Amino acid sequence: IILSMGMAQAALVGNDIAHHQVFRSQRLYNIFGTIYWNFVLGASFRYWNFKHNRHHAHPNQIGKDPDLGAPFVFSEAQISSATGILKWAAPYQKMYFFFILALSYLSVAGFSVRFLLNQRFSSAIVAEWLLYILHFVGYFVLVGSILSFEHIVMLTLIHYATMGIYLGMIFAPNHKGLRIFDQHETAPYAYQQIVTSRNIRPSIITNLFYGGLNYQIEHHLFPTMARPHLHRARALVKTFCNKEKIPYEETSFLGSFHQIYANFVTKVTTS
Repeated sequence: IILSMGMAQAALVGNDIAHHQVFRSQRLYNIFGTIYWNFVLGASFRYWNFKHNRHHAHPNQIGKDPDLGAPFVFSEAQISSATGILKWAAPYQKMYFFFILALSYLSVAGFSVRFLLNQRFSSAIVAEWLLYILHFVGYFVLVGSILSFEHIVMLTLIHYATMGIYLGMIFAPNHKGLRIFDQHETAPYAYQQIVTSRNIRPSIITNLFYGGLNYQIEHHLFPTMARPHLHRARALVKTFCNKEKIPYEETSFLGSFHQIYANFVTKVTTS
């Protein structure tokens, strides 16, 4: 569990790197980002950028935000078009929500493999593959040198499940249960970023737990802003929202999950 918490915090630093918050140099960004994501985190740097950039460009927009492709539905349009197991499982999603969160990290690791397999051969892709493989080889060599096979299995399952739940508890409150935009709907950039994002009230513990992503509204408005400055931007953004009559969603940690559960869509239409 301690390993999971440490790796999740490392992933939050990886998110800072991916958002150009650490290096001014594009060369350093590419080199260090590739090493950090693939070797330290065990996920493809290019895959995360590809997926996450699409999310930031169109948050909570059906057909454009890849994060809406998760096995949860938050709009009538999504559930009306659902088929197969998703349509069958939708009425029960409140019950399996946290079980699915346990797979968050493994999902990123798995989609990283699929993404890399679909890329053209290049030195950059070879470097990603080598570092990605080294991550898991190093992990199992390390734990295998001190643990029996049964304990390796137990450690791995607990580590990845706990890490997935932690990361899911960070990312789920950011947008789930908020305004959903239809595929062809248009809105001003700032308006869409604000009304589809939710802040968690800041404190020393909250800032550490979320790695600055509790300032989700400011993070979406200014994605390259380093996390130490987000709290200063918060006051300016709140003033702007009050002036322009734009809803500014901010709540507590528990309040965010209450809102997520309250806004799950569970009515399956048969039309």
